[in-house]
Amino acid sequence: MEQTERYNHYYSEEKNKESQYNRQCNYKFFYGDLPENPSSDELARDWNLNGVELVFISKFKIENRAWAAFSLCLLRKYSRFPKPNEKPSATISMWLNKILKLPIKESTIFPERDKTRTEILDSIKSFLGYEDFDEKVVQDLKSWAFQHACAGDSEAHVREQIIPLLKKWMVILPAESSLEKAFCSIWEEVKDKVYENIYSKLSDDIKSKINNLLYVDSNSKSKKSALFSFKQPPPEPKPSAIQEWIEKYNLLKDFDTSTIDLTSISPQLAKEFDRDAQQYDVHALKDLKEEKRYTLVACFLIESQSRILDQIVQMNDMCLTNFERSCRNEFYKSLTSKTKYYQKSKKTLLEYSEKSIRLIKDKKADQIEEQIDIDSVLTAIGDIKELSNYEDRGFLIECLNRHNQLNKYMQLFFNLPIEAQKGSEDIILSLNIVRNRVENRLKGLLPDTPSQFLKAPWKQMFESSLPNERLRAWEIGLLCEIKERLKSGDLFIRGSSKYRPFWEMIFTDEEWKQRREKGFKNLKISEDFSIIRNELVKQYEETYNHFLKTLPENKFVKVINNKFIFSRDLGTKEDPEVDVIRKAIEHSLPANKSIENIFESVDNHCHFINFIISKTRNASKWEKKKHVVLAAMLSQATNIGMSGMVRSTDGISVHELSDCIRECFTPQILRELNQFLVEFILKLSYSKNYGDGKCSSSDGQRFAVREGSLYTSFCTRYFGFYKKAVNVYTHVADNYSVFSTQILSCGIREAIAVLDGLLSSENFIQSKIHTTDTHGYTDQIFSISYLLGITYAPRLKDLGGVKLFRILPKQDLGDYSINFTGLANIDSIAPHWDDMIRVVSALKEGHVRACDILPKLGKGSYIDKLSQAFTTLGQIVKTIFLLRYSSDPEFRKIIRRQLNKGEHRHTLADHVFFANKGEFRYGDLESLMCQASCLSIVCNIILISNSIDYDVIIHQLKSVGFPIKDELLGHISPLAYKHIAINGHYKFSREEETMII
Repeated sequence: MEQTERYNHYYSEEKNKESQYNRQCNYKFFYGDLPENPSSDELARDWNLNGVELVFISKFKIENRAWAAFSLCLLRKYSRFPKPNEKPSATISMWLNKILKLPIKESTIFPERDKTRTEILDSIKSFLGYEDFDEKVVQDLKSWAFQHACAGDSEAHVREQIIPLLKKWMVILPAESSLEKAFCSIWEEVKDKVYENIYSKLSDDIKSKINNLLYVDSNSKSKKSALFSFKQPPPEPKPSAIQEWIEKYNLLKDFDTSTIDLTSISPQLAKEFDRDAQQYDVHALKDLKEEKRYTLVACFLIESQSRILDQIVQMNDMCLTNFERSCRNEFYKSLTSKTKYYQKSKKTLLEYSEKSIRLIKDKKADQIEEQIDIDSVLTAIGDIKELSNYEDRGFLIECLNRHNQLNKYMQLFFNLPIEAQKGSEDIILSLNIVRNRVENRLKGLLPDTPSQFLKAPWKQMFESSLPNERLRAWEIGLLCEIKERLKSGDLFIRGSSKYRPFWEMIFTDEEWKQRREKGFKNLKISEDFSIIRNELVKQYEETYNHFLKTLPENKFVKVINNKFIFSRDLGTKEDPEVDVIRKAIEHSLPANKSIENIFESVDNHCHFINFIISKTRNASKWEKKKHVVLAAMLSQATNIGMSGMVRSTDGISVHELSDCIRECFTPQILRELNQFLVEFILKLSYSKNYGDGKCSSSDGQRFAVREGSLYTSFCTRYFGFYKKAVNVYTHVADNYSVFSTQILSCGIREAIAVLDGLLSSENFIQSKIHTTDTHGYTDQIFSISYLLGITYAPRLKDLGGVKLFRILPKQDLGDYSINFTGLANIDSIAPHWDDMIRVVSALKEGHVRACDILPKLGKGSYIDKLSQAFTTLGQIVKTIFLLRYSSDPEFRKIIRRQLNKGEHRHTLADHVFFANKGEFRYGDLESLMCQASCLSIVCNIILISNSIDYDVIIHQLKSVGFPIKDELLGHISPLAYKHIAINGHYKFSREEETMII
């Protein structure tokens, strides 16, 4: 009886018949299914028996030998026993019967008696030396997980290593659900041990300060704790807001967080605890165990200090940009007014000049004094001088007039812990002068005040102004220079995460020494640059020769006086048959299909709602409220908001939607959900008509925002001078799925976001060709993409204005050398090859984000040589690309079609995001990312629904004799939306109701 119960313990929970996807989203461990038709090599490797094993199997009754052999091979290969009624495929059965010299059968007989099965399995376990998954194994797993958690491994990474570890320990894997339950219990205990460890090291002073932060005064109007202020998103970057943020930072400094000892855990785990703390309100925090509460808040305070420092620098950057824009607008306004005002003086001076010249010509110069009013001339000259002076210095004068605006926070900003790399010591000296002047209440500047760092206009103003103006010009010039040098990395701030020294952001020397071999191996690139050099030179020459060979027939390039004249890529006309098939499909689509029915239909196929719920802290709560999860997602994706959704559906409250968004739609859950859908799309048979995810594109879509914030800026091209906007930057695969969503300010180039989307750790899309428009391109993107093994292929707006490069100083390119005006010396890369791989390895491993280091590679002076090496490699790769692009019509077609897929996705997004004029209502990053991510997810859900419908319709059309060529299906976008009712009154099925299909 005991043996039977132990066997049943392994598999009692495996009798459900749900699909693979349903099991994956309910249980995060999934062992996989047995191969249906293994190859002969797989049979020989995984399902064979040696002599000792054959002797062992021969001890069993002849009718049980095939099943015993199957169980032995299964345990040896997969570290598990067969599930109830699990049988091998016909191929495996016939193979096992053959090697056991039994009659060849396509099926294996399953022993009927539980006791027989258990005896066989126990014998196999002893023979192979395996152990049960018992309490001892659980305790060993706890110790192992604790060590890895303290070393920095995340929950997901630890989870990934569990099954390989149990196989290594030769432990029989329990049922997937049992392992999931055990792991959840283990991970909670591990975190409890970590909490206790950190809590024991916290001083009484820190605990007292944390208690004060969590205190809520019942008599206050706001009913908010002091901790709440540190959770607030950064507002619109105005001087008063920056002042407030610097005061917050100083308040955190007063907490003396340096006394909090987090050395026992990794920075990654500290960040995880910080995210956990942000999810709780103050009342929920108070309900937690003391050890957990203090640990989460302590990690939150440390991370907040770094986060607020980053926000202060970003707010100063945008504030100065807005300040300069405001001053320039006022300057142009005043210049127009002054020009109009002094028009009379111009006429006077012109008139008297003509009179004087005429008198001189007529030899009547002695009459000039009589006929010309000298005083009027002198007044006019003075007016023109004043106007000329204002034209030259008016912008700077307007800046000086608004010095008081910046002065609200300037002195506080100068007191931040700014440090310098070699070559920027003059800035630190200047900061010390400012601090000393403020501390000692000195007026003006000393004669030897450094000014060499000032840009030319400010230096000129500094040297030629009155003492008071000199001080203001010097301070504004210093503030602007600090802004630029923090961007480039010449200056850094201790305690910041984005504005640290460059090599601290990548890998330190010691870290790289340990990771170097792995870095080159992961990138699949040689340590010997001479090999890469020869490959690049060969590729360059082959591409150039092919370009010359195709030049006579190339309609894209004309040659005039040996100069290349590039035409515009206008594309090709669509095949008429494509339009016929498209119209037939669209006509067959169900009319007025409601969006909620699409949600529920897709959920029946891939169970994405279960996936969301499985990731939440309180799964049992949301199991009964799946309709609320759907309503909350739709409220964000369509932009109708929570209040709008409550008015548009029945039986759902704002409180339920708010709870759902807070608990179910965290950034991590939304990212994982989107990748879950992307993986499902890749497995759809119909999506293979478009591609397999090896090609992708990225582009930005601008949306107006009603509320200003750090992440919004003016976008005059789309929204004029008075409305702020944000850029939703998405990556789209060749099967039309959106696999990355980012929020960018409209004031920065899209190029910094290209690599982050491609390198996202959750991606199932492994793109080999990636394309963008001109706004997404830089030379560094070309070089880094090349090192990552990705062909970067942007569609450049003006090819005639793009410089082509030779790669060797004395390279002879024949009659067309005149077109290669630049030199990208390939040999100059060699000294920096190791550092380049060091940077790219850090990007690939997710150690640093591309958006944080690309600005430094573009501007950094103290890493100029490394930056130039990346630029040089990028110029070489770009030239090879341009030659291929110009000579290969099929390559141009791939790029054009992929970019058009991104545009189709933008059109669908505009249709879905219909409410409130398609304008975001809130400007904080959390709200923007939640809505943008939900929008991408809904677009992917519509793609799944359409792909399934298209597949059915195509088969129906073919069955009635409608002529359809399969190769034309890839030209028909699966993002049709006119048949979808996106607005109206929504009716979601409750859990107890039958799902609508």
